[in-house]
Amino acid sequence: MRQVVRIGGKLAFAPPKGNKTRTAPCPPELASAVKEYANVFPTVEVTLPWVDPDRPNLEWEKRPKRTVRLLVTTSRTSGAGGGAINRATFDDKQWKPALARAGVIPPPEIEYVQAQGKKPWARKSWAMPREDGFHVTRHTFASIVLAESETITQLAAWLGHSDPAFTLRAYVHFMPKSGQRAFAALGAWMAPTLPTISPESDCPQIAPSEDLDQGTDG
Repeated sequence: MRQVVRIGGKLAFAPPKGNKTRTAPCPPELASAVKEYANVFPTVEVTLPWVDPDRPNLEWEKRPKRTVRLLVTTSRTSGAGGGAINRATFDDKQWKPALARAGVIPPPEIEYVQAQGKKPWARKSWAMPREDGFHVTRHTFASIVLAESETITQLAAWLGHSDPAFTLRAYVHFMPKSGQRAFAALGAWMAPTLPTISPESDCPQIAPSEDLDQGTDG
């Protein structure tokens, strides 16, 4: 796994968040959708320097190269980035416009800037709360699997959390069925052993309290 990062205005590949490799589930429906997308928009082979977390200060020219096929790219595949798309570009060109079309955030405010000797260009300003950023899809994933009773331990492994307790604190409010499952499990376990009692059943008699007190004053 890898991500596209920007360092000093240049694009590179780097490990995912926290330099941790994660293995996440891919349902057949998603795999089928990705395959159909790739049939229409073929993947693009991109070569970029690799940012080794063990050698973060290595000179740019000495960084090893990695070549991978990317599914989501820009149309400028002949540039220095080879078509790789960085986070800021994706946010401004794809994510925010999609949210605006869906009515989640307002349309951008547009200001036309006139530079000397150049044509005017439009500067867009988006009013997007932090909680609507692309990172929210990570929380969406967590909420969906927890709502269907997946365990915190498994979710922590998928998210790359070393401590499941952190995952529990972050996502406990996404577990609406946790109490219901416990009661259902307890009821199912007890049901076969519980006696059937009817109004006509003979119940054992309990002796009066004075008959039970056999102690003497001393």
